[in-house]
Amino acid sequence: MKAAHHFHASHEEHGHDEGKGTKFNAQWVALFLGLCAVLIAICSGLVSSEQNKISHVLIAQDQATSKEVAASVKMRLVLIELNQAAYLPKEQRNKDAVLSNLHFYKDYLLERNIAHDLAESMNPSFEHHLEASEMYEFAQLLAEITIAIGSVSLILKNRYIWYVSILFAVLSFFQLAYTRNHSKKENIDTDPKIEALEKQYVELRKNHMKNSVDSTALKVLDPDGSILNSYK
Repeated sequence: MKAAHHFHASHEEHGHDEGKGTKFNAQWVALFLGLCAVLIAICSGLVSSEQNKISHVLIAQDQATSKEVAASVKMRLVLIELNQAAYLPKEQRNKDAVLSNLHFYKDYLLERNIAHDLAESMNPSFEHHLEASEMYEFAQLLAEITIAIGSVSLILKNRYIWYVSILFAVLSFFQLAYTRNHSKKENIDTDPKIEALEKQYVELRKNHMKNSVDSTALKVLDPDGSILNSYK
């Protein structure tokens, strides 16, 4: 009788310990799932960030292409005038106009080439941000799978299923860290090149605006500026 009572008490104590263990595990699993939700939010934010960068690169590339087209049109107009002067006898050529157009041709040619290089230099940046976006999405998918498996382990109160979810969480975290590091390395050479070309283009346009040759014809045709002022 005493043995049976001792066995019953031992069984109740053992069951009570199991209950405590289950409760402890459930709390840790719930905390773990909450952290995974944060991981998903981080991945989602990084995906959105990379997609925004892709949009900015595409807009900047379109602008650079437009600059290239504009420079090509201006260069073609100058070439038309140079071709017309080339068919004139030397004594009938306007030397100042020829020198001015030659200067413009060189200027617009350089402008077109810089704009072309700028547009081309943005292709690797677009590819890098697109690749990073896809890799972050994969990390987010792993985190979502982690929550799904972890929820099953919480319902079934199965420690081994939880271990599987932990494995997926580790994979998601390493995918996130690897993508972050990889993206940073890929853009080390690309971003400075784009910035240098943009600065070169801006400096070229500044020098062009400071050039007094542009206003020569205006000074000849409207020396006191009265004609232009009449349109204000």
